[in-house]
Amino acid sequence: MNTHKGRHIFWIVFSGMICLISACNDYSVSKEQAESFLKYYAIDVENHTGTEVIQTSDGGYAILCNDENPDQNGIFVIITDEFGRQKTDSPYFIGTPGGVHGYSMIEIDDGYLIAGSSAAGDSIKGYLVVISSDGTILREKNYIGYKELEFRNVYEATDGNLILTGYGKNDPSYRGGNPFQDH
Repeated sequence: MNTHKGRHIFWIVFSGMICLISACNDYSVSKEQAESFLKYYAIDVENHTGTEVIQTSDGGYAILCNDENPDQNGIFVIITDEFGRQKTDSPYFIGTPGGVHGYSMIEIDDGYLIAGSSAAGDSIKGYLVVISSDGTILREKNYIGYKELEFRNVYEATDGNLILTGYGKNDPSYRGGNPFQDH
């Protein structure tokens, strides 16, 4: 009799494990769950900070993150579908010597525009970069003129012009030139 009872317990536990494993599938988000989900992405959590999430024109999401690792300071962009499933070729890493930080992102015709800052020596420059939808850097510019210049938010107006907000901090001994000179 105990053997019979043991078989039932085995099959109940085995069936429960199968249900549990199948529920852990990365692709198990249903259409009804699309409005609310929580996802973790395979990036070193200790050294990364998420700064912005935008919904993309295809219904997915683009997530902007900063890498604070001293050996590799840069920006990560994670692209997902509408259910939060990470696209296979993402995340995209954007980095420069000295490091960059991204604070705001918008979707544009040829990809994404990211506003932030880049460090060089003892100064911080305003930084704009355009990446394609596959993560290739199409254009990037540093803006100088202040000892510290950071772009913290970017907005595209209805006429196509960009509005940038952020901060500039000057030091009387710093000779940086025109604040919006390309560098």
